[in-house]
Amino acid sequence: MTEEIKTVNQALSESDSKNQILRRCLLWGLVLIVLLALLFLAIKFIEQQGQGDSQSYAAAEALAGRLIESGIIPAQIDYQDPVLTESRTIIITQEINEKVAGEICSKLIYLDRLDPKEPINLVIKTGGGAVDDALLVCDVMAMIEAPVDTWSAGITSFPGTLILAAGTGVRRALPNSLIVVEVQAESSGDGGLPFQDKYWQRMKKFWRLHARFPEDTISLDQEGEYTLTPEEALNCGLIDEISSRQPEHFQEQA
Repeated sequence: MTEEIKTVNQALSESDSKNQILRRCLLWGLVLIVLLALLFLAIKFIEQQGQGDSQSYAAAEALAGRLIESGIIPAQIDYQDPVLTESRTIIITQEINEKVAGEICSKLIYLDRLDPKEPINLVIKTGGGAVDDALLVCDVMAMIEAPVDTWSAGITSFPGTLILAAGTGVRRALPNSLIVVEVQAESSGDGGLPFQDKYWQRMKKFWRLHARFPEDTISLDQEGEYTLTPEEALNCGLIDEISSRQPEHFQEQA
């Protein structure tokens, strides 16, 4: 009887050992399956990220194609330029004329269609130009949904100052920049042309909307040209802040 009990106990012990080994194998098997599943998910995530970048670029390319075909933007815009599409930065280094204003407006519209929530950087380093062409850029900035952060770099001569002041985001000046303001006085009324009076009223309305000139610094009733430091421009309400941080990918262009 004792021998039979020992035999049964031994059989039970061997059965328990086999069960423990089986449970351990199953546990390690489950761990291995989980690790493989995590690895698979990681690989798929990386692939999807890469596909997302490709899809974003493809979407931008398709959008540019549609806008070009519709005539909204000219074909010469390089929508593959990383300064334009990635950093959303437009750099003005020429006088503001009809052609330059058209290219600026086209890029603004393109970037707004690409992402109407993301700010656009507009860096202004210009030696002058035409007021009407500058005001076209101002009107387009006000028309689009994306906020436009304007930057004064180097020297922002008039009428580039109009674009700087009309920024719909944050208006900034780099520390070493200079900003030129021109004021045209109202005609005396003797022999003055109606166009001249309307021009003066238009500019006076613009400055009252986008600046706050101290009377002892700049008078809207007296014709003159004023070259301002960033600190003076800040005091005149032409800019919102002086920043040493440059827009991403900003570089001087000839």
